[in-house]
Amino acid sequence: MLLNCDEGEYAEKTTNEQISKVLKVGMGTIDRVKKKFVKDGVAGVLDRRPSNRVCMKQNQIAM
Repeated sequence: MLLNCDEGEYAEKTTNEQISKVLKVGMGTIDRVKKKFVKDGVAGVLDRRPSNRVCMKQNQIAM
């Protein structure tokens, strides 16, 4: 995602909308990743925060 956002000598300008369509992610996701990159650098973007989600196993789901 960040490579798609790069504007440089060898890259054309790519809009968030174009990136969103190609990578099938929301515009908000792109904005959050960019902000996190500016704030925390590459390491901050690559590190995932722990999830608080509780997932049920397939055999625990009542049908």
